[in-house]
Amino acid sequence: MDWLITLSYLSICVVIFRVFGIPFNRWTVPSAIVGGAILVGSLTLMINYTHPYSDSSKQYFVTTPIVPVVQGTVLSVDITENTRINKGDILFRIDPLPYQNKVAQLTAQIVIAKQQYLSARELSKEELSKEELSKPELSEQKPTTENVDNQEDIDITKATIDDLNAQLNEATYNLRNTIVRAHSDGYVTQISVFPGLRVVPIPLNPAMLFIQESSFKYVSWYPQNKILQIKAGYRAELVFDALPGKVFAAEVTKVLPNIADGEMKANASLLDLTSPHVGKVPVVFEIKDLNFEQYRDLLPLGAYGQSAVYSEEFEELTIIRKVLLRMSSWASYVLPIH
Repeated sequence: MDWLITLSYLSICVVIFRVFGIPFNRWTVPSAIVGGAILVGSLTLMINYTHPYSDSSKQYFVTTPIVPVVQGTVLSVDITENTRINKGDILFRIDPLPYQNKVAQLTAQIVIAKQQYLSARELSKEELSKEELSKPELSEQKPTTENVDNQEDIDITKATIDDLNAQLNEATYNLRNTIVRAHSDGYVTQISVFPGLRVVPIPLNPAMLFIQESSFKYVSWYPQNKILQIKAGYRAELVFDALPGKVFAAEVTKVLPNIADGEMKANASLLDLTSPHVGKVPVVFEIKDLNFEQYRDLLPLGAYGQSAVYSEEFEELTIIRKVLLRMSSWASYVLPIH
């Protein structure tokens, strides 16, 4: 970004010397050089501190492996790769026949168990009626062996019904999951199944890779000495290498309090400081520009770009930072930054 200021100053000097006919001598040239060094240096220091700029910006997203809940043979794949889908859309179908048979089997067993339960209750009522008729003079009677056996039959059949209902709920759940649906809006970027393939619920072998549209984040990496001028709610602008000449209004949503380079894990490897973001602080943005929607699908996922944050100090210099950012975006037509 500093080279843009320098080139702009040199262009202005050339125009002034040519238009006003100022001669090139030992006084004018050194004056222009010294004055330019002071002017460019002062502007660069003030702009870089009060309105920070980052040439290391990137779009991040969350990928979710799609793992079926049940195993079976794939009947159909109902979506295509990298095509936007909505929450609830069918991704693929698994042969439901074994699970339909299981539901039908348990449903029949529940009908039988309920009939047995009703029979046990009727039998218990008949035994109690016979005892009351045979011994009406006794106010308190101990339960007979027949009554105890009948109550056990009732309890056993009731427990059997509860167990079968639980199995039926599980079987119905499995049957419902033979149709795999999208859990949110997004894209399927990698499909590893096809009709006729048998899938199993193993997380290490996902059937598809799903990208959640709501997980898109735009993150820039800033030096730590610029963090005092970056706060949530500050205005910002983003440009992308894939969209030369396009500038999008944004807003700082948060400054992440943790730097990944400071994380240490217990392992046999020494610390590696080769990361391109060593010592830099990630800043998360939200794009507020309504015009961005027409370019969203043109932007490749994980795209690189640049960003600038406009603080509340020396707001008069904001226009210079905006011009420089646009010049950098125009340069992407022929000279990509990344």
